[in-house]
Amino acid sequence: MGHPLPACLRRVKSLPVWLLLVKPSPGDTLYLYLSVTPQVVSSVLVREEGGKQLPIYYVSKVLNGVKGRYTPIEKVALALVVTAKRLQPYFLSHPIGVRTNTPLKQTLGKPDTSG
Repeated sequence: MGHPLPACLRRVKSLPVWLLLVKPSPGDTLYLYLSVTPQVVSSVLVREEGGKQLPIYYVSKVLNGVKGRYTPIEKVALALVVTAKRLQPYFLSHPIGVRTNTPLKQTLGKPDTSG
């Protein structure tokens, strides 16, 4: 039986190049995608170049205890806050567009109607 290391190395070398993170250029508009599941909130910061989206940074947080019982919109807001804290240098030096499939702008703009 052969050693498994060469097979593992071949698999690693065959991973797609798009898994690599990129560095943003000064003045780039960056886009933040937010994702929420019952147990995890996550986000990915990307820049667009030549019609492609290139990942810059990925943030994920497991929701333990009380945070796991947040409403979906509270989880989206939590994902935004966690990401903004962790990626503060990017938020201070680049315009950021937030993309999510939840009505975040309407909900955060009118907190009295969202409960």
